[in-house]
Amino acid sequence: MAEAGLIERRFAATLLAAAALLGPGSAAAFPVGPLPDPQVTQVVEYRNDISGHYFLAALPADFTAIDSGAAGPGWHTTGFQFSAFVPGAGRAAGEACRFYAPSPNSHFYTANPDECNLLIDHPEYGWIYEGVRFEIAVPVNGACAAGLFPIRRFYNNRFQYNDSAHRYVFDEDTANGLIAAGWIDEGIAFCSASLYRAPQVSLEITPTLIGSRAVCENEDINTSTGCIGMDGMSASFPNRIGPFLPPFYVTSNPQWSYSYSGTTGYFYDILTAQDPADGPAVLAHSFIQVSQAPTMGFHLSSIDRTAPQIASMDSIYQFKTRAPAAGGADARLFPWRTVSPDFGYLELIFQVNVPTFRLGDAQGQAWGHPMLEFRDTVSGQSIDVTLQAFGSVAPGDFAGVAEPQTGNVFVSTVFRANPLFGERMVGDFSPCPSQSCGGSYTFRLHRPDFDKVIAIARQVNPALSTNPDDYILVNYRFRLGVYGNAELGAMVSGVSLYIY
Repeated sequence: MAEAGLIERRFAATLLAAAALLGPGSAAAFPVGPLPDPQVTQVVEYRNDISGHYFLAALPADFTAIDSGAAGPGWHTTGFQFSAFVPGAGRAAGEACRFYAPSPNSHFYTANPDECNLLIDHPEYGWIYEGVRFEIAVPVNGACAAGLFPIRRFYNNRFQYNDSAHRYVFDEDTANGLIAAGWIDEGIAFCSASLYRAPQVSLEITPTLIGSRAVCENEDINTSTGCIGMDGMSASFPNRIGPFLPPFYVTSNPQWSYSYSGTTGYFYDILTAQDPADGPAVLAHSFIQVSQAPTMGFHLSSIDRTAPQIASMDSIYQFKTRAPAAGGADARLFPWRTVSPDFGYLELIFQVNVPTFRLGDAQGQAWGHPMLEFRDTVSGQSIDVTLQAFGSVAPGDFAGVAEPQTGNVFVSTVFRANPLFGERMVGDFSPCPSQSCGGSYTFRLHRPDFDKVIAIARQVNPALSTNPDDYILVNYRFRLGVYGNAELGAMVSGVSLYIY
């Protein structure tokens, strides 16, 4: 397992242990005061890509076996984790016995003493006892005590194929998906004080670079944090104006105007191409605000357009896209190979506030939306998935080649209750300027949703692969754009992407 994954898991273990200290119902928390309880352990779910079976790791030996490869190839965490106690702690009523069946190459866990003793007493059933792996509360009369979370056991009902497997689940989406796939719900197996689902991939755009869109899409330049890229306008913003002169918060900067922060809604230094002493020129033209926090301010004015009609500012997180050399590691992100194969998803989250929105004439337009570019590694062609969030352009589903210079197929839908694909969790499209624009937004894209995206895109470009596993993620971005005579000022924050 990669070192980064190991570190993330250890960090999550600290959070869970701290949550147990804080008491039932704490899903995750930072430790305060004493060190986490040494008797609390983290039970981490793994899935094997080869067998499709699941494994619960709770003891150091379990993690060591998987990390070292001693447990065999193909194991990765699903992100599902819950807290329990180490064996012998005497802190919970149930002792979770673990059994292994060599024939189906599968593990089984139970904290029910009758089940545990039955399998121990009857080795002819094919299950080898491997000891108590953790202690945990158990249901009483089919229910968990107040403040504890139920963890249900599911059976894949494949005994006749010599492929018996069980899974221990605490979220309804996964439970419903297992039932739909034919798994049998065997009821509540454990009761835990804290639950957690860690994403397989998590990122938040915090730009450290400014340049043209081409620069920001250069994976040798834009790495790990993000970049603000300009298209159809100059990418040079050499002058900085802040509200204070050094020493900070002591001397006011006479070149600063609160109109700058009022334009974007973000009180922070601005970067501009204008003379800092010429306040009216600064306000009339485009400027940006980039800090070390995941919050950005944008003022986009059509006065700065160098293209005939459209100018845009993108905050971009660029991924690696080149195939590895022979024998080398593949640094590309294949999201549909990364997600949990049963009911994993991509989740996009962002917040936007738009205090400035002006259309100079009947033809002027302005808008904002997140976008994901997926590239088919078979054909080399790309699909841009866009989610319309706010703007003056009437929202609507769309499929076509919107940028002839790239040839990418755009497949677009709207933040609404019934999008063309995916699942809108939070936020609705904001028409501008008829009402206050922006808000908080969350959108999920499951594998069947991407199947639909591919089917739509193939109507435009039949060369695209039908298999989601063939697609890499090229970049994730948030785009602000103007057409014709328009002006847009916005604060964008928390532009995040999670893969579960």
